Amino acid sequence: MGFETLVEAGYEPEMAYFECLHEVKLIVDLIYEGGIANMNYSISNTAEFGEYHSGPQILPREETKARMKSVLKDIQDGRFVSEWMREFKAGLPMFKAIRRNNDAHQIEEVGEKLRAMMPWIAENRMVDKAKNCRHRPIRKRTGPRAGDCAGAFLCILRLSRFTPLAELGFPEPRAREPATRLCADDFVLQQTECPGTCVCRAATAISHKATEKDSPPP
Repeated sequence: MGFETLVEAGYEPEMAYFECLHEVKLIVDLIYEGGIANMNYSISNTAEFGEYHSGPQILPREETKARMKSVLKDIQDGRFVSEWMREFKAGLPMFKAIRRNNDAHQIEEVGEKLRAMMPWIAENRMVDKAKNCRHRPIRKRTGPRAGDCAGAFLCILRLSRFTPLAELGFPEPRAREPATRLCADDFVLQQTECPGTCVCRAATAISHKATEKDSPPP
């Protein structure tokens, strides 16, 4: 919204990009290095005053905190994952529509042009879309494939909780395998160990749900 506000007020999109997006890395790096106090120490007094004076006008503390508590409650009582599963089973219509709109936003177009002038960014990129294309068509599998359970699955647990597989309609893993659960947030399995020769039924079940980030066959 900051980018849109500046552009609509007559500022050049390139300037708005630098102010609203490009400098985010510097701010985050300062916080990562020494906390919020370190970031405030490093920026100008004018910018710091704007944080204290204008910030609460954009994000009223008590109102924002109340909304965060409401969202957390939805996650804790399972309403969030229920909504996510309904969206997923319906083919992700809302999810994909918002993604398309975001991808087509002016800030993406301007940013792509400006980043092309900064080759050092590409040299140190963290994402290689040639290897991980989220728009790759969904493949249908007829059964498990060797390597489905190789290694451990990583589950990014943000504010969500683990939900037993049985509650979500997936088969429980075999007794000889470690307890495996589905993260309500990311539809990724977490398990501590899995014998290299076995194919975990729970992993097979989720792989049959085939996401758009599914990797190509070897």
